[in-house]
Amino acid sequence: MVQSMDQNKRSFELFPKEFGFFPYVFLSYLLFPIISISFTAGIKKMIGYFLLVIFFISYRRLFFLPSGKQFTFWVAIQMIIVYIFTFSYHHFLFLLGFYPGNFIGWYKGDRQFKRAVVAYFAFNFLLVIYFSLQYPMEKTLYYVPNIIAMMLSPFAVRSFFKRIELEKQLAKANQRIEELVKREERVRIARDLHDTLGHTLSLITLKSQLLQKMINKNLDRVKQEASDIENISRTALREARKMISDMRSMKISEALLSIEQMFQHAGVKCIVEGETYINNLSMFTQNLISMCLKEAAINIVKHSNASICRIVIQKKDGFFSINIRDDGIGFNESVQEGNGLKGIRERLSLINGTARFENVNGGALVQLKIPIIMKEYRGE
Repeated sequence: MVQSMDQNKRSFELFPKEFGFFPYVFLSYLLFPIISISFTAGIKKMIGYFLLVIFFISYRRLFFLPSGKQFTFWVAIQMIIVYIFTFSYHHFLFLLGFYPGNFIGWYKGDRQFKRAVVAYFAFNFLLVIYFSLQYPMEKTLYYVPNIIAMMLSPFAVRSFFKRIELEKQLAKANQRIEELVKREERVRIARDLHDTLGHTLSLITLKSQLLQKMINKNLDRVKQEASDIENISRTALREARKMISDMRSMKISEALLSIEQMFQHAGVKCIVEGETYINNLSMFTQNLISMCLKEAAINIVKHSNASICRIVIQKKDGFFSINIRDDGIGFNESVQEGNGLKGIRERLSLINGTARFENVNGGALVQLKIPIIMKEYRGE
């Protein structure tokens, strides 16, 4: 029993954690009705504070409820209390109408949202009528822009939540795609291992069994079979090494996806333009270019303090030109002499490519230039 009570205490939340500090900010606006009620006396003061407590309870409850009947009930309670505060305590308290306007934007169903908006528009229309009957036209017009803003608030909030929901769905879809890609890669590796090594190992097993049977009968045949086994095993080793090397290789398109994810985590906006799917280049060339791209991206994340990076890939005049430009602090001598940028030059030199690093207006530019070997590019 004591343990259960302790768990309830630990699990109590004034507002859901996922909303952060947002609910507490809006609580500060309740100071206005508190001040207005404090200027009253007697039973009116007691009723005012009682209604304020109910208003706070409705505010908290709406953060925990799904958009159903209870949710609608508490929104309606808020509207009624706003009317009472406006008509009986201070006309300026009509601005508390932003509270129900905010929660109306939380309705997920279109039908529920439309009904709530119609009721909310009627709520605001009655406020306009009240002000026009109680105050001069000049004062009424003073409040109209605020009422219009209140009427638009459900649409703004709903648009915000829809965007968050779409981002969540996109994140889930991307995660699902990554899982499918990994699964497909595991299947491919298993298939390659079976096709590449399965037949070879089976052949070695058969040869070994034959060797055992003939070891005392035909020495020359035994020597030949032993030599065959050695050749087969060497071939299998070469194929295994080639397969591992191919697995480690990375296409340019794959490198760009990896770079975009790295920039996203680092808070850098990445813009990629041009011919990103250069599949006709050999895996050796693509792997070298991919390593250069990743090295340049790592350099931007670590040293540039950039917020935007633009990668442009062009095929022009017999060359692939890759420009990587950021809006950071640019290069200095110590960075320019670093091992990372030297490594880019050394890798490109293996395929007769060049690299240039320079400061431009508002950032740094890394330009990679790789000659196109037509036989390789055409896949001949």
